Amino acid sequence: MFQLGIITAKNSLTWIRELENFFERQCKFTFLPYENFDEIKEMYEKNALFMDGIIFSGQVPYFYMKKELKSFEKPTIYFDLNESDFYKTLCKTILKEKNFDISRTLIDFIFEQNNFLGLKEWLEKEEFPYFYNEDIESFDTETVYDDVFQQHVTLYEAGKIDFSFTRVSSISKRLTEYGIKHVVVLMLD
Repeated sequence: MFQLGIITAKNSLTWIRELENFFERQCKFTFLPYENFDEIKEMYEKNALFMDGIIFSGQVPYFYMKKELKSFEKPTIYFDLNESDFYKTLCKTILKEKNFDISRTLIDFIFEQNNFLGLKEWLEKEEFPYFYNEDIESFDTETVYDDVFQQHVTLYEAGKIDFSFTRVSSISKRLTEYGIKHVVVLMLD
């Protein structure tokens, strides 16, 4: 049986644990939750040796570790969000939020490498939502959680956004406290 380590933000642990139901006969999972970004490197280094592979719950910790380590000693991937997951969440939001306007939205997980999740194919330039950065590699810094949060706040305070979609689950509580309507987009929603 494969032994896989899953490195995830503590507040993502609930949905990540659902994986056990799908793979209980093929894999044994070791869940490695972190609260602070600076715990990730030590967690990886202490546990990778005992695993057949490592899975990160998202691109943020994966790209940070890729930059820190240069190469992974074990097969290492991250859970990626596909268009189907995103559009399902987008449709739910449009139905729930009566005044939803995608051009007044920040989506912090669309970038060139995921083809902006297909949004450029059907939205005009003036309709396009705000996004964190065009390049996924911008997620490889220690300050990315604070940087992403600050972008949400800056656009909200400037009156440019009314709603946010994020995959950075660790900023959800702060967005709520700040009064920013948002959805944390997960794969298993």
